[in-house]
Amino acid sequence: MKSLFWHLLQTFGIKAAKTELRRQSLLVYLRFLRGLRKSIVGVLLLSVLFQLMVLGLVGTLVAVVALWPGLELELRLEIFAGVSLVLFLAPLFCFGILLSDRAWYRASGAANLIEQKT
Repeated sequence: MKSLFWHLLQTFGIKAAKTELRRQSLLVYLRFLRGLRKSIVGVLLLSVLFQLMVLGLVGTLVAVVALWPGLELELRLEIFAGVSLVLFLAPLFCFGILLSDRAWYRASGAANLIEQKT
């Protein structure tokens, strides 16, 4: 009887320990992903420098369009509005995707790991 009790305790204890180890390793993995995501913010800040360079290019475009002979004022304003809208929405869209918890959760495979563990 003692041997059976000891065997059951060992079996369920090992299963519980394995389950807890899997949970803890999954938490470490998710924390790593969070740290990775935060480091990407630093990279994105470096991209601000690139954005400033692009704004310099846009300033040149503005000067060329403003000085272009033969263009009407309305057409010039439409060109400026289009370029400004693209320069605002493109980085906004990219930053939204890169910093999304849901996108990182799916792309990293954590969703599959959690489905397997539960």
